[in-house]
Amino acid sequence: MSEGDPHAALHVVVERAVDLVDARYGSLAVLDVGGGVTRTIGAGGPRPGADGSDGTQAADVRSSQPSALPALSVPIGAGDALLGTLDLHGKRDDGEFTADDETALETFATVATGALRNVARVERSRLRERWLEALGDVRSEVMAGADDDDVLTLVATRLVQLTRSTGGVVLLGPDDDGCYRRTAASGVVPVTGPDRWRGGPELVEVSESRGPLLGAGGVSLATGSQAWPGPWIAVPMRDGEKAVGAIVVVRPTGAAAFTPADVPLAMSFADEAVLALDVADKTRAQRRLDVVSERESIARDLHDHVVQRLFAAGLRLQTTLRRVEDDETRTRIETVVAELDDTVRRIRSVVLDPHAPDGGPGLRRRLSDLVAEAATITGMRGRLRVDGPVDAMVGPGLALDVVAVVEEGMSNAARHSDGRSVAVTVDLADELVVQVLDDGVGIPDSATPRGLGSLAARARALGGEMSVRRRPGGGTRLLWRVPLTGGEPAESRGDGR
Repeated sequence: MSEGDPHAALHVVVERAVDLVDARYGSLAVLDVGGGVTRTIGAGGPRPGADGSDGTQAADVRSSQPSALPALSVPIGAGDALLGTLDLHGKRDDGEFTADDETALETFATVATGALRNVARVERSRLRERWLEALGDVRSEVMAGADDDDVLTLVATRLVQLTRSTGGVVLLGPDDDGCYRRTAASGVVPVTGPDRWRGGPELVEVSESRGPLLGAGGVSLATGSQAWPGPWIAVPMRDGEKAVGAIVVVRPTGAAAFTPADVPLAMSFADEAVLALDVADKTRAQRRLDVVSERESIARDLHDHVVQRLFAAGLRLQTTLRRVEDDETRTRIETVVAELDDTVRRIRSVVLDPHAPDGGPGLRRRLSDLVAEAATITGMRGRLRVDGPVDAMVGPGLALDVVAVVEEGMSNAARHSDGRSVAVTVDLADELVVQVLDDGVGIPDSATPRGLGSLAARARALGGEMSVRRRPGGGTRLLWRVPLTGGEPAESRGDGR
């Protein structure tokens, strides 16, 4: 009797039983733990009534009901565990089965007991392989980044198949209102009505106990709803100390009940469902981070390239104004300069935390490049002095403010001062102080505030102040100062200028 092919061994058992009592036909019905017939193996033949040659009806070899021919039936099992039944039909000599036949068959049943145990062991091993394969399929879908609804549907489908159930459903909940919602299903599942509903008593018990529950008479998915008939098992989906959902599968009415041996396998599928939800949450979070990263990249490009080019274009136009005598042309150029300034402010208003990449220019370098470029365009001598660790201590949002202050100060110097030089100083100690000095004639009283007004409002929002005054010896002094709190102010994440 080959261990590798236990069903062939059972066929040999039936053949020997037929020969032992000189029967025409024999059958072995293999039972599961609930007493249901899983398969029937026959030998001899033909089966009574199979071809109608003897004028009798065929026996149902899945039951103990005798056929029209003489029959002999013995149970096969160990203790209270019934593994199967061995049925013999019709003596070859058309006689009756004797007491000696029955005794011999009962003795022979011990041989069949060993064979059936071997079949049960192999079946358990094969079932475990199928479960592991199914779990592997689910895990592969999770790791491949499949949609969580697709993964949960696969969980329900595989569980229904492996447990020979009518249907299965994956439920999430209870939420704060004690309600559940169906997220995936397979097979025939009773309609639960609305998208959310209060769970039936079985669901509530599974969620509160965070343990599995088995039943034989039907399960109610919703309060007051008709029970889903048939043997069932419900297992919780546990995330730490909390039940985040449940999986329920139901077998056909009259099928074998679920046993405690089914619980670990069902729980393993519940664990995969929780993993799928967790991976899906992390995937969504990663996608949000990717979007933020992309926005930061766009923001860097806008500020480091587009804004700087617009600023340089504005400075060139302001320098050109000195050589324009026609009032109408001057007005048009001033209008374009104002529009460029407004465009720069609007672009800055959508730049959110543009962190420079590793190795990218810090604030000190950006200010140096800005002053040098402005000096080249305007013809004014530009000087920059930076005291303090600005690259380490000034956050990205505040750095944008500093750049905007310097740009505005140099733009005003080019527009109004008629000076020969401009000096920029940035001091960092207990507070951040930005100063722009020019040696021109001073800012006129009729100057349009434009960017100056927004810079002053920005300083006030950060707890600081800004002032623009004529210097006693000539020229203009722009002073912008804010306290340094050691952390990036929440308001610095986009200034709305």
